[in-house]
Amino acid sequence: MQPFRWINVFWWVVGVLGLFQPPMGMAQRGVEPLTSPHPLPTAYLGGTYRALVIGNNEYRDPHQVWESLQMAVNDAEAVAEILVTDYGFDDVRLLRNADRAAILEGLTQLGNDVQTKDSVLIFYAGHGHLTDSGEGFWIPVDGQGVKDHTFVSNPNILRKLKTIAERAQHTLLISDSCFSGALLDKRSNYNQPPEARYYQKVARKRSVQAMAAGGKEFVDDNYRNSGHSPFTYYFLQQLRDFDGQYLSFRQMAEEITKLVSINVEQTPEQGPLQGAGHEFGDFFFIKRQTSTTTSTTTLPPRPKPVVFQGHIQVNVDTRGTSVYLNGVYQGTASPQKPLELLHIPIGEASVEVQKKGYYSAAQKVSVRANDWIQPVFHLTPLTTTTQVTIRPKP
Repeated sequence: MQPFRWINVFWWVVGVLGLFQPPMGMAQRGVEPLTSPHPLPTAYLGGTYRALVIGNNEYRDPHQVWESLQMAVNDAEAVAEILVTDYGFDDVRLLRNADRAAILEGLTQLGNDVQTKDSVLIFYAGHGHLTDSGEGFWIPVDGQGVKDHTFVSNPNILRKLKTIAERAQHTLLISDSCFSGALLDKRSNYNQPPEARYYQKVARKRSVQAMAAGGKEFVDDNYRNSGHSPFTYYFLQQLRDFDGQYLSFRQMAEEITKLVSINVEQTPEQGPLQGAGHEFGDFFFIKRQTSTTTSTTTLPPRPKPVVFQGHIQVNVDTRGTSVYLNGVYQGTASPQKPLELLHIPIGEASVEVQKKGYYSAAQKVSVRANDWIQPVFHLTPLTTTTQVTIRPKP
């Protein structure tokens, strides 16, 4: 049976930010500083993109309350890599298997390092705990049973969180763990379409936002043997598949929520953090532009695939075509934007495409380790006398 991540709600929000590591020039156990070969300044401000990325696998609880996890460190490593290589984050602090002392040190140092024009992302994967009375804790790898003095409490983290959010221009917490929506303001209206003027406007307004894998639910630690949890799987997919310049958190969160909730019994939650200084700005990623061009039959360079897994690029000739893998909805594809399905277990798989007003089509593909499969679909319009039952789009 695969271990599950069991995290607390309030503590996460706070916890995530708290884990920020000390400055790049300062040594701290377990911290790996990463810099981008092609750093990008924060848009319209000229600050630095910073990230604290935390993954806790190796729990050492003598009471065996906190089981070791399998994929939290792998999740953190994959997130850190794509932020550095594709999004120009120039100050990424990767923290593996953080104990209580390392977490508290990191909280203190982050408050000293963040500058006013910076955009700060905190990603966390690991255990957390919420008591029946609503008291929350972050569980370090040296946490012991139910002895809460060995945990990192919400009040400790919250004090540091407010300090960091007051200095950074944009702060985004991403928690691949359970989380309570009680601290999120869900009344915000996110209907404004992302465009150039939108980004200029929100870049100058402070934002403090958060997204978590889902409420008080249990979170699968190894989704479909992909090497990632379902939440991180789709978070990475959004970052990898985006082919524009500016990726808004609000835009990304909507897609992740849809994909996760459709495919697993888990509903991510997101929104501004209440009482943390949010001024209706928005965190957005800037994807590094390259001179290479791609088409529906030319695959862009990708990180080395995981052994015993392959990838599928679904190419279509009709805009807005729904794509299903083994009967499960994956997203939409268009002629200039094929849909990439990452980290698919090797073996036979069924790819089906559907579009209202067209015949559906399906292909059997053989997924091979460390390889890309690129099925191409040419949809045929329905005749006026033909009636076909289409699977409802989630």
